[in-house]
Amino acid sequence: MWLQRKMHAMRTSSTLSLVLLVPLLLVGCGTKRSQPAADIPPAQEVAMDSSDWTGIESPAPNVLATSPITVRGKAPKDWFIDGSLAVQLIDLNGAVIAETKASATTATANASMPTYEAQLPFEQTGVEDAALLVKKGNTSGDPAQDAQFRVRVRFYDRPTELSAPEADAMVTSPLIVRGKASKSWFWDGSLPIQLVDFNGAVIAEGRATIVGPDKDSDYPDFEGVLEFEQTGVQDAEVVIKKDNPSHLLSHDAELRSRVKFYDFPTN
Repeated sequence: MWLQRKMHAMRTSSTLSLVLLVPLLLVGCGTKRSQPAADIPPAQEVAMDSSDWTGIESPAPNVLATSPITVRGKAPKDWFIDGSLAVQLIDLNGAVIAETKASATTATANASMPTYEAQLPFEQTGVEDAALLVKKGNTSGDPAQDAQFRVRVRFYDRPTELSAPEADAMVTSPLIVRGKASKSWFWDGSLPIQLVDFNGAVIAEGRATIVGPDKDSDYPDFEGVLEFEQTGVQDAEVVIKKDNPSHLLSHDAELRSRVKFYDFPTN
């Protein structure tokens, strides 16, 4: 009996010690493993303010561009020199097609992010894609200070069509030439037309002018007249040429259509 009482007392003492020890362990462990919530910095959200945006608003990426291109956007004030910054249109090899200056608009000239605008005229070069660049002014000459924003554009260059004369048609003088061409083929509203033999000799030449009610269209109709004398050849070609005042071979383009002459019998 005495032994049983002794063992019961020992178990009671051990249980009491554990009861007292566990809270202390929990408190100690808690202090080492965690921090108060107030000490953990909250995740920070970066506010996107449109006034901090730099870039090109117009033209939109991959737009079909015609001349002149309206260039519009916003850039940091330190990009401007004397109130303007450089704008370039380049092909995908880096060759400059056209360039100009974009000026800060009067209303935003003193803002930290002025709005700029420019009209960029260009001649169609035959390439299908290009890039429009807005460049930071850099008078220091240090390449590390260079900066630019670019957007890719595509050219609106439909194929030239010849509606008259039809291919392989029998023709006589005067020869009416009609068709449609991209506006970039014209200079001052007209383009060159020729009648040539198969050796390249010119039989007749002239100019076709834009006709029709929609003369400001990007793909206008044209019409011209070629007068010629019968040369004795039986076949020739009507040539529609892109007007190229720059005389650069890379800007040349033409459309050819075969025609036939009446072979009048000798009296």
